Amino acid sequence: MDLTSILQTIDVGRGLILLGVLFLIIIYLFYPQKKVIFTISIAVVLAILLATVLKELIPVARPCADSLVCPSGNSFPSRHAAMFFALAFALWKQKQVWVFLGSLMIAIFVVFLKVAANQHTVFDILGGIGVALVCVVVAEKVVEFLDKQRHITLILEKFKLK
Repeated sequence: MDLTSILQTIDVGRGLILLGVLFLIIIYLFYPQKKVIFTISIAVVLAILLATVLKELIPVARPCADSLVCPSGNSFPSRHAAMFFALAFALWKQKQVWVFLGSLMIAIFVVFLKVAANQHTVFDILGGIGVALVCVVVAEKVVEFLDKQRHITLILEKFKLK
């Protein structure tokens, strides 16, 4: 695994990152609890990074590898599953169930399309979901620590987001 291949793999995910940022802006505009935005942001970024590194470390060929139309790179774990399920799981404990259910439905739809297009197996998707769970737990712990240290309040006040 070299840095160039990791950076090329991350480059593929730019569209995903843009979609994630747009979703975070929508949540920020309509969602009153700003700590949730920090948790989501950390969880999604960690999920993308961890899934990218694992893709390079675990060489699993895509099921469509023999096809003319097939994304490059390894298959396991699904970065799409990691990112979208990290977003959904980070919203699990929130009071507005519709936000969680909406993001969960989007995540399920995205991974269904990936499996249906033969770009991932169910095993790849489950690996991505596992990555998402780990990243959400880590993100919640980080935000909890920062909140106890009052760093989140200071950040919100500095950027006039509170």
